[in-house]
Formats: sequence, structure tokens, C-alpha cells
Amino acid sequence: MRVTVRHSPEIEEVTIVIVGVFTPGIMSPFWFSFHGLVSTREAEEATVTLMTPELTQIDFGWGRFYADQQRIQVSTSQSPWVRASDLISKMLSEVLPGTTCRAVGINVSMDYPVTAEQRESLGQKLAPRDAWGNWGKRLNNADPTKPSNGLTLITMRQGSDLENPYNKYVDVSVKSSNILKPYGISIYINDHYSYMDEPDSSVNSEIAAKTLASEFEKSLERSHSIAEEIMQGVE
Repeated sequence: MRVTVRHSPEIEEVTIVIVGVFTPGIMSPFWFSFHGLVSTREAEEATVTLMTPELTQIDFGWGRFYADQQRIQVSTSQSPWVRASDLISKMLSEVLPGTTCRAVGINVSMDYPVTAEQRESLGQKLAPRDAWGNWGKRLNNADPTKPSNGLTLITMRQGSDLENPYNKYVDVSVKSSNILKPYGISIYINDHYSYMDEPDSSVNSEIAAKTLASEFEKSLERSHSIAEEIMQGVE
């Protein structure tokens, strides 16, 4: 009987992106604490890496906040992941109600340590050389520890059969890891929700906050399931 091995990423990051109309110059650490988005201690210990009327970057320790006039974003590599969702949801629904929001992204990146042989095996399964004709015969690596051929990046998209009507697509990309050298594998999943087809009067922060409230946990569960099934290809 074949034993299924569960693969856990060595590095994982969850990022929430909101596309809309924002005023980044007001978003200081103490603006966050004043509105109850973070604690006073978190605001005091935060590192402001950049703050201008057009751009704000703040490191809260557990997560990084970015804002420009068209986007706000929170990234974290520390669980509980829902902390990022709670911050953005409260900001949109309680602090910035009525703000124009046109899209939401719930994105996950996962980097896995593998052997050279495992990476070669996965590349062969995701991009079979036979599909590339005679040229494909030149893409095999005689020594997997010295790869000069093969898969560098592949992306697959699901754009239908998604439960939420605003969920326009799920993109899944697999490539060599830029972090785990020399043989790591990186899986990046972009779960995209868009309100571009809605009337301008209804495209506001409340609808984005409701999307996060209803879809965040389900999106992460789906992303982890997709990644785990992909990683079975290294066996």
C-alpha cells in the first residue's frame, strides 16, 4: 500500500491585497492604534520604513502593511493568519466605510525544501518533455544536482466553477524557490475577487470586508489543499 507523505512548507506567507482608492499619508502606526486596529504597544514598537502622502510602509513585527493611492496590502509569515484578515476587515468596515474598493486578493506563497531528484521529478510531471517534441528530448538533466534544463515556471488558472460570484479566478504558479537554495520549490496561489462589473455606487469597502469575512478561511484551506496535492508529485 502506498503511504502518502504530507509535505509542509518551510516558509509560508499570506498576503491580502485590496485595490481601490486610498489616502496612505494618514495611515501611521498611531492611526492604527487610535482606531483599534492594533494595540498601543504594537504601534509604539512598529517600524515605519516609509511614509509620504503617496506611500506608507509599516512593519508591525507580526506583519507588514503597505499602502499607496490604489492599493493596501498586509503580508504575514506568522500564524494565526486570520490576524491579517481581521485587521483589513475592520479597517474597511469600521474605519474607512464607503471607500471605493474594486478587487480583493487572498494570496499564499509556500516554499518547500526538496532534493534535486524530487525537484526534477516534479518538473517532469508538471511539464512532460514529450509534449515539446524533438526539442523536449534535449530538456532532460543527466545530473539533477546540476540542472540547466527543464521547468522554470508554470501557471494554471481556474476561472469557472467558483462558488463566490465575485471570485473571478484562482491562479497557481510553481517554480524554483528564490529563497531555499539550491533545490527548493515555490508554490504561489493568487485567489482573485473583483467588483469591476458592479455599479460604482455599490463598489465600496463593505463589500470587500464581507468577502474577506466569508472567504478568507475557505481560500486558505483551498490553497493548502492545492499545494499539498502538487507536492505529492515529488514522491
